[in-house]
Amino acid sequence: MQEQVRKLFWLGLMGLFALQPAMSQAPSLNPKKLLIYYGWPSAINSTFTVPLAAAEFARYDYVVLGDGLEKSSHGDHQNTVGIIDSLHSWGGTAVFGYIDLGVLTQNLPLTEIETRVDEWLQSGADGIFFDDFGYDFQVSRERQNAAVDYAHNAGLPVIANGWNPDHLFGTAVDPDYNPGGAAASLDNRDFYLSESYQIAIGAYQSEGDWYFKAEMLKAYQDNIGFKILSITTNDAANSYDENKFFYAWHSALMYGHEATGWGEYGFSASSASAPYRDRPAVDGGTLFLNLVQNNSPVFERDTDAGRLSIDLSAHTYSFTPGVTAIGNLPGQPQRFELGANYPNPFNPSTEIRFFLPHSSEIRLEIFDLLGRRISTLAAGTYSPGEHRIRWDGHNASGIPVASGTYFYRLSDGLGNAQTLRMSLLR
Repeated sequence: MQEQVRKLFWLGLMGLFALQPAMSQAPSLNPKKLLIYYGWPSAINSTFTVPLAAAEFARYDYVVLGDGLEKSSHGDHQNTVGIIDSLHSWGGTAVFGYIDLGVLTQNLPLTEIETRVDEWLQSGADGIFFDDFGYDFQVSRERQNAAVDYAHNAGLPVIANGWNPDHLFGTAVDPDYNPGGAAASLDNRDFYLSESYQIAIGAYQSEGDWYFKAEMLKAYQDNIGFKILSITTNDAANSYDENKFFYAWHSALMYGHEATGWGEYGFSASSASAPYRDRPAVDGGTLFLNLVQNNSPVFERDTDAGRLSIDLSAHTYSFTPGVTAIGNLPGQPQRFELGANYPNPFNPSTEIRFFLPHSSEIRLEIFDLLGRRISTLAAGTYSPGEHRIRWDGHNASGIPVASGTYFYRLSDGLGNAQTLRMSLLR
């Protein structure tokens, strides 16, 4: 029971948009820290003890651990469990366990995939990393959804790794892999991994490839609400280029990625080496003020803290504090903000406030603990300033919902989103 309660907590905390307390400061736009590590966890950076290894992983907000560690027969299984336990006791690091979904690769039966989900759950993982997720690995939508649904039913969010976002989120009919045009089970509690982001096998990604995929992902993200993680890939062991990493980091900031990281060669599978890589000393602010501006080869975006610029020809990057294209008029709120509902707990209704710094296309939605959308309270263009909307405790069909905890989420078309929780008492 305690394990299930903990999983539901992580489902709310991570999968449901990184919840923020009602009175807390708006979250930073800076990407959080991601590590993908396929070596033996206890051997990371030659630590060879659970406490020291756990301290290495604790530097990161998100950690993906490699294949097979969930098996009790694995030589580093017990150490892995100990490391995850330590990370949970310290807080701040979410651990996802690797499972290969590919048919062209391991071709695991669905029963074995379910077993491995259960084993990762028992090992303490906070979520599942499904690799080789796309049609290019002969993974059908039916197989994708079966795996994702099983993880969700276990209370675990999913990171899906597939090169073509259409293969993960699209509903177009594919005669081989999605003949019925079925929708994806991936939803707003989940994550997409953008592998080889801006740096692919040590080389700069082309402008066309980067921008096309980034915009495609943004469109799917706006519709579904998942978060994006990104990682570079390397062509040689012990090879690190700070300029390339900072270039990718600024690109991740530009598109509002949840977390990003430098991918060590083979994700440290053979070397167990994963030195911590410093991040740029940049405060990206808390609010995007516009969409990505394509002035090829220069791309720019403004935040409430300054202007972000990337040159895809020169492979340079910058963040200039205090320079923005959009200002605020006197008396207007200075940031995108979702206020606490009142009363809370409530019965039969409650009022939700939100503030907009400028005219915005927004959505205000209600979700339950499992991430299912209960109702859409507002959708459309709203003027700058304060707005108040009341929820009467009914779903989209007008049926009263049960007592319990619900989440309300405000999002706009610029990638900004905030979520808070409330309690209905019948």
